[in-house]
Amino acid sequence: KQVENVGKRIINSTLDYCEQNINYYQNNIEVLRQQRSEIIHPLNNKQDENKRKEVISNINEKINELTNKTMHVTNKYNEISGKWTFVVVDSPEINAFVSPLCPRKIFVYKGLLDRLQVTDDELSIILAHEISHVLLNHTTKTMDIQVITQVVQLLLLGLLDPTGLSTLYIEMLIYYFGIYILSSYSRQNESQADYYSLEIARNACFDIKKGVVVMAKLAEASNYSSTTWLSTHPSSEDRYLQLAKRAKDYDNR
Repeated sequence: KQVENVGKRIINSTLDYCEQNINYYQNNIEVLRQQRSEIIHPLNNKQDENKRKEVISNINEKINELTNKTMHVTNKYNEISGKWTFVVVDSPEINAFVSPLCPRKIFVYKGLLDRLQVTDDELSIILAHEISHVLLNHTTKTMDIQVITQVVQLLLLGLLDPTGLSTLYIEMLIYYFGIYILSSYSRQNESQADYYSLEIARNACFDIKKGVVVMAKLAEASNYSSTTWLSTHPSSEDRYLQLAKRAKDYDNR
């Protein structure tokens, strides 16, 4: 019941966040269109006319950029809208995830709930983090990176002499280089989702300064393991320090 109650508030907050951004982009587009309309008429002076065209071109670029952002957020709003299911997985593992194969479902492991004894504020950070992956389209982008990495690996392997003595070592180097690229990209995604999770949880009226303590609990549960070049996540301790600082910064806004 805890997961469902917190989850519903997080989903509603995410939808509100999308609406706020859509309205912000649309308002800015209207302002830019108004600015463009005021300088739309040609000028007699050639130098001034060239400057006018340059200004209009810059305005059009900004309008196109904001229009694309509006379309993206609108698509995400439609994707997130609807009934969500919150599945508690009967496993001692400490984990939570979303999957594009199971739309509008968030999976939370019992190990996370029981072993960490998470409060509502702490759970809000976890669930907001997972929904942020959906909002930021991380799964699709990661799959694209995987495909590109695999193609590059195959192309490089195709250049090797299969009879060469050094081929095995080069193959291993190419393999681990691919893992490094994917792991580095995954860590960036996790940090980005952490950042958005604070905004979403805060807008849902959770205490994010108390909520980020869940990262300290995760750090303790993982024996304060550090980040390596093959890690898919930043260390929980680093995440806690970053999130605690950002949560505190919200008080100064």
